[in-house]
Amino acid sequence: MMIFCEVYVHLREKAKAENLVYSECLNDMYLYAKASEETLKEAYPEIKNKDLNVKPLPGIRGFFANYFGILFKEGKAEREYQKESHKALEYASIKEEAEGNQYPTRLFTIPEENKRVILSRLDPARDYTIWSLILMFFIFSCIGWLWEVSLHLITDGVFVNRGAMHGPWLPIYGSGGILILTLLKKFRDKPYLCFILIFVLCGFLEYTTSYVMEMNTGLKWWDYSGYFLNLDGRICAEGLCVFGIGGMAFIYVLAPVFDNMIAKIKPVMLRVMCVFLLMLFGIDMVYSHYVPNVGEGITDYGED
Repeated sequence: MMIFCEVYVHLREKAKAENLVYSECLNDMYLYAKASEETLKEAYPEIKNKDLNVKPLPGIRGFFANYFGILFKEGKAEREYQKESHKALEYASIKEEAEGNQYPTRLFTIPEENKRVILSRLDPARDYTIWSLILMFFIFSCIGWLWEVSLHLITDGVFVNRGAMHGPWLPIYGSGGILILTLLKKFRDKPYLCFILIFVLCGFLEYTTSYVMEMNTGLKWWDYSGYFLNLDGRICAEGLCVFGIGGMAFIYVLAPVFDNMIAKIKPVMLRVMCVFLLMLFGIDMVYSHYVPNVGEGITDYGED
């Protein structure tokens, strides 16, 4: 990119010196001159949030919001807290441009309209209500179930209801998604570190889940024996890399998108949906404890 920039600067100077056709369009003064403070303020109205101090929520609510990104209610204080946090994040994303330390893309000679409208609504540093987290647990559990079922259908050509439970969900996916969303809240602004922590957290969760399920039932619902860098057949490097990439997508894209969609549901309806799903899940969990989902393609690992 640096080489491209140097070549462009050279060709630009040559075009203007030789007065080539359309060289007058090479009129971007901000490539070489810093915009005035007034011009920057006009182009970046978010600069007024430069010294915005986000007022933290009080007590235990503030603790969970600050360290885990969890909101237990949607009161006036929570809405104001989210609004101020979003403003502060908006400014942080354009801080260097607004303060004249980087090229001001908004002052480019061709106006930019609706740039990254969808991305601007993602806001991965956001906090999530407890109801939104509950619904996302089921969404991600269902996505995991669809992934496992589809993978088995493609590789073996047979539909198999994967997992120890009977419903269309794999709670290890939902649990993993919610854990990385909450426990890694403080690391969302450090993507590389976040990926490593997701890798470790998912490895711990998958290994622990496999161990506990096998100790309680004597059965295996997955076995990575023979895979590269596997540990007791419970986890492997390949699977954890997939979880790492999926976890990053969940934090920075899927969770904000799902949260925006959930926010459109009426609060009463949202609560009813969550309670209903929790009841179904509880019934399935109790039933599956006594009658686990077993059989060919599910728990037949190690059989001839």
